[in-house]
Amino acid sequence: PPAFISPDAASVSRFSVNFDGIIQVVRDAMAQLPEEMRGQPEAIFEGMIAPIAAPVLASLGRDVWATQGYTTPFSPQSEQRLMVMSTGDEGALGDLLVNIPGMEGREFAGAMIYSNPMGADMGVEAPSIGLSAGHVFVGSTIAVENAIRLAANPGAGSLAQEPRFRKGADMLDDRALGFMFTDMAQTYRYLKWSMDHFDQIQRAELEAIGYEGEELEQMMEWMADAKPEWADQLPSEELITKYIGDTFGQVQSTDAGFVWTSYWLRGKGD
Repeated sequence: PPAFISPDAASVSRFSVNFDGIIQVVRDAMAQLPEEMRGQPEAIFEGMIAPIAAPVLASLGRDVWATQGYTTPFSPQSEQRLMVMSTGDEGALGDLLVNIPGMEGREFAGAMIYSNPMGADMGVEAPSIGLSAGHVFVGSTIAVENAIRLAANPGAGSLAQEPRFRKGADMLDDRALGFMFTDMAQTYRYLKWSMDHFDQIQRAELEAIGYEGEELEQMMEWMADAKPEWADQLPSEELITKYIGDTFGQVQSTDAGFVWTSYWLRGKGD
């Protein structure tokens, strides 16, 4: 993985997207609409959307990286997601972002981060978008800032340099269309914490979108049975990691079709 993938990442995946072909996919989809329904959507798309989106999409590389991690100590806001794509034209993207209503840009470590504070005012954090080192970073503000720091300091340490990652990654084929990695211990630790604190997370999510007082308590009562039955029967982290280590997977194109292969490393057991 590139330098911007944190050594603390709980999961990482890479897949390929032909962004340059998205405009044609939309055109083909609209062409399937009945003729009487097609005129206005086509006019709006061709006149307003395609001229702006086409050069931006054409500038994006095919490799897309997606990561997930957790801040500690765990809280309802711990989960941090990030998506990264390469771009050959940061300027075009920056020009597009500054013209989006409510979007604000700021400098960060020699890069630019764009975000919409209106989301925070409503209790919902809208994704931040960072432009740095020929890449587009999309995700939570914390995740975007951390990735930009790592991209600017490639020798500072990344997941690719971790022995635990290299142990499984060496089994993967560089020619694969995509791959995934999961840090089983960290992922399971957060899963168990989230199930043990299910009500706390639900309450925080409801408060974030504006529920309070009696209305909040009514919603909590209405959602009292939302917790899965299996949640209280999860085994300990020690038991899981004794037998199951990190997991890796890859998808390859063959004459017979696409083939997905998974690898489960040994746990910490005897």
